[in-house]
Amino acid sequence: MKKILTTLLLMLAMSANAQINNLDEIEIQGKWDVYGFGGSFSNFPFEYRLGNTPKYLELKDGNYTRFYFPNNDWMFKGYWLSCSQTGKYILHLLPWNSESVVNFVVTMFDNGLLHLSTYDDKGWIELRKSDTDDIENVSVDTSKADTKRYNLNGIEVGENAKGIVISKGKKQLK
Repeated sequence: MKKILTTLLLMLAMSANAQINNLDEIEIQGKWDVYGFGGSFSNFPFEYRLGNTPKYLELKDGNYTRFYFPNNDWMFKGYWLSCSQTGKYILHLLPWNSESVVNFVVTMFDNGLLHLSTYDDKGWIELRKSDTDDIENVSVDTSKADTKRYNLNGIEVGENAKGIVISKGKKQLK
C-alpha cells in the first residue's frame, strides 16, 4: 500500500511539473483576461496598492506590453521568460518609464489558463486566454446595391462581359 501511495504521489508531482514544460515567450503572447486577483502587491505600482483590479494583460512580442486598468494602462517596454535551476518559470516585465523589472512566477500554464504569483508569493493573478480580438462590432452597409461584376480572375468587368461572371457573390454564365 505504501508503494502504491508513493507511486501515486510521484506521478502527481510529475504531472504538476509537466504543466509548465519548455515554456517560451511566444506561447504566452496575446491577450489574457484577468479573472482572479488577490493578495499583497506592496512592491508594485500604485494601481495595485489602491485595490484597482486590472482587466487584462496583453503580452506583445516586439511591441509594448500592458496591464489594462479601468482608469489607465501600465505599460512595459517588453517581457521575457527565464527558467530557474529549480524549474520555475519567471515572467519579467520591464516598465517603459523605469529600469526596475517586475517579476512574476508562472505557477500554472495549461489549457488557456495562466496563473502568476508575485516573486515573494504574497500576491497572485489568474488569467484566461482572451477569446476576442478587440473587434467589438461589424456592420455592413446594405443601402447601396452591389452591381459590380467580376471575372474569375477577380477583375472588375462591365455589364456586357461574356463568359462566367461573379455578381453579388454568385456565378453567372453570360
